[in-house]
Amino acid sequence: MSAPARNRMMIVLRQVEGPHWCVVQHEVQNGKRSFVARIATAREYGPAVRIAAITAAKMRLHLAIEANGRALRRFDHKRDAPKMGARP
Repeated sequence: MSAPARNRMMIVLRQVEGPHWCVVQHEVQNGKRSFVARIATAREYGPAVRIAAITAAKMRLHLAIEANGRALRRFDHKRDAPKMGARP
């Protein structure tokens, strides 16, 4: 993937239903975001975060988070990562 194409792609950790999250790849073109691929289906937050972080690192893409009722924003590993000792 070329650098300009990579700059338009992102991995999104998206809340889909209650405590379940999915991991998808989106592309931004002309200011609009569109679905590219599903990386992982709905699952609990902790496992979804791990899959999203690993995928973003391997693909060298930005990782974003989109919770229900909230705007899409860049994933912050300090603030958004599951807390140690928390229930899975």
